[in-house]
Amino acid sequence: MVVLIGLVGLFGLLSLVVAVVGLIAPTVFKSKKTGKVPTRWTLFMGGVGFMLLASALVDHLNPKNQGIESVATVEANANRSANSMGLTVNEFHNAFNDAIGRYNKEFKTADFEVQTGGATDTFSHAFSEDLAMMGTIDKDDGNVDMVILNISPNEEQSLQIFAVLLAITEALNPGISVDKNKKMVMDVFHESVKNFDSQEPTEREVGDLNYSATTTRYTGMMFSIVKSSKN
Repeated sequence: MVVLIGLVGLFGLLSLVVAVVGLIAPTVFKSKKTGKVPTRWTLFMGGVGFMLLASALVDHLNPKNQGIESVATVEANANRSANSMGLTVNEFHNAFNDAIGRYNKEFKTADFEVQTGGATDTFSHAFSEDLAMMGTIDKDDGNVDMVILNISPNEEQSLQIFAVLLAITEALNPGISVDKNKKMVMDVFHESVKNFDSQEPTEREVGDLNYSATTTRYTGMMFSIVKSSKN
């Protein structure tokens, strides 16, 4: 059993390596037969997905965790987390569709894909090859606690990119006026592009949330929304 747990753990570590390398240098995984290169998002989500699966298997195989996890989960879910943003994935999805419908109804999406069972539950959605979202779910209350949008520069999709950015932040931060939210999002976006390849992220405190973005030649823009640490 110990050997099996070790092998599964090693598989999880390798999956994490695939996710990181795929995000930075997807050409490493270029097909020798077809010459096609998988998208960064495909490699990243595939690696993260297998890592979470491996984590879940390790938890399941570990005899020390049997009979304990369900009780701990019930107790944790009874408490409201200070780190979450107060919306379940379904509530966030519905609020997102309501918000983006004001910009373009064609950008509304089907349900976000949720992955559970690992150390951290996640959800994701690929709007296109150049625009994808991933988020994490707080274990304590089952609400969204982080959203990351990965943006690859594409002028043809600029309308969708900004609509998605605004809709995500409006859905997560309903207490902020649409105009103020738009200004903050645009400030973070444009300053991050201006500070291309900077090691320091561009950040703004917007109500109870923190908007942050970094832009590099390898990953494109990574725009994240989390609960502000000042609250």
